[in-house]
Amino acid sequence: MKLQDTMLQTYGGFSLDMDKINCHHSTSKDSIELSYHGSMPEQFDGTSNARIRLNVQPTQCSIILTADKRNGKQAKAMVEATDAEIDAILNKLFFDKGQATPGCIGLDPYWEGIWTAHYIDWKKATRHKRHTSSRVATA
Repeated sequence: MKLQDTMLQTYGGFSLDMDKINCHHSTSKDSIELSYHGSMPEQFDGTSNARIRLNVQPTQCSIILTADKRNGKQAKAMVEATDAEIDAILNKLFFDKGQATPGCIGLDPYWEGIWTAHYIDWKKATRHKRHTSSRVATA
């Protein structure tokens, strides 16, 4: 998972450490927001409470790294992730048998159902996309 460069900010290929993401509990009741305790790029120096927010939809998933600044504002960066990286995080959150317990992952029950359904639809769509791509490549 790498931070995306923008016209205003260059992160030099900075990668987030996936092992430092708490994939078992959302810090938000209505969105997938997972705390991050790994190293941060210099643009995030002096920030605290780092977290990644995933917005998963049937055809895409957007990820934003957010951290609080001392002045009350937030530092933000878009995150690039492979389908496999996204799947690993969301599967741990919703279906990890050792950790995930329905109703205990931090989301309100309504939102847990919505985000689980979106994740399942996204997973089906990405599987279909890979299957279609491989058929086109071999044709």
